[in-house]
Amino acid sequence: MPPLKNLRQETFCLEAVKDNDYSRAYLAAGYQAKTPNARAVGVSQLIKNTNVSKRLEELRTRIATRVEVSRARVLNELGRIAFSDVRKIVGNDGAITDTKDWDDDVAGAVAGIETEKLFEGKGKDRVFVGYTQKVKLWDKNSALTNLAKHFQLLNEDPAKQGDTYNTIMNFYLPTNDRDVTPEHQPHALGNGHSNGHTD
Repeated sequence: MPPLKNLRQETFCLEAVKDNDYSRAYLAAGYQAKTPNARAVGVSQLIKNTNVSKRLEELRTRIATRVEVSRARVLNELGRIAFSDVRKIVGNDGAITDTKDWDDDVAGAVAGIETEKLFEGKGKDRVFVGYTQKVKLWDKNSALTNLAKHFQLLNEDPAKQGDTYNTIMNFYLPTNDRDVTPEHQPHALGNGHSNGHTD
């Protein structure tokens, strides 16, 4: 239904659905009441009004729908991170696949991409030979933990073991990846973990 024509009634409804405090909403709408009892009577009369009660019900339904949509979206995004598959990001040649080919699940698991140009030689002899790319993925462990907590799959919080970090993959690509030379084969330069280890 459209907003109520009576501005005070509409304001009352909008304020009431914020926290279900009818007394506060009554005053916020501009109604006057000298005593708490008078205020309670005024509120009672308002919510018995058919238009007001219907408007309150409609607003609450819309709010509940938005909450459910938001909850579903959060769970969906967590699922994309938790169940992401790096094989959909890295091709058989070891190079990052074209972002145009990424579906929503793959794109949602990627935190960011950094590109750095590589050169050989100095001065006038300096030649661009390729670039490195770093793909950052959101932390799967945190996403899985949050999902497990939501679905009550954990009896207690898991013990914290060291710092969590985003997964970072570094790749080297030649200038022209269609004509790959042996010395410029795409290969992973490291997993980007802060502990210095490589997989």
